Amino acid sequence: MLSEFYSSMTSLPDYKDSFAEAYLFAISAAAGLPIERSTRRTDNLGIDLTLSKKNDSVSPGSQINIQLKGVAENSASMFKEDERSISYNFHNPCNPIGAHYLVVVRLPNDGTPEDWLTLTEKELIIRKCAFYTKIVPKMKSGFVKIPKTQLLTHNNLPTLFPSAIDLVNNL
Repeated sequence: MLSEFYSSMTSLPDYKDSFAEAYLFAISAAAGLPIERSTRRTDNLGIDLTLSKKNDSVSPGSQINIQLKGVAENSASMFKEDERSISYNFHNPCNPIGAHYLVVVRLPNDGTPEDWLTLTEKELIIRKCAFYTKIVPKMKSGFVKIPKTQLLTHNNLPTLFPSAIDLVNNL
């Protein structure tokens, strides 16, 4: 059984992180956007992943940095929800570097990592969803409210890249 394999290999928080990363890799692939894991140096800056615009990784505004969190819905110390928003307990806010987003992947309440997805000959279903919010300078520790309208999908992922107007306004 897979659960025996999981328990012998690593901890549940590690699986949450890996699952969250796989989720973002899947939607970035569907959006056609290159994605890279961070280096040790950038991870210390709150950057877990970097996405690039197609065929452009050097122009201003061509990359976005992601701080990624995987959290179970029933984790009251880390996650709250109401009709219009979710709130994530952001312990270590950082000063943003360029376009920098917090992405919270909401995982199912119960079960093991093998319950978080279904794989058949016809389809792969990844359970739950992800929400995003922009990391702003001097963001404080505590619950960060994210509107449910900020559901992260392969369709809106490209819209997170800053426009030329955003870049000029931030000079």
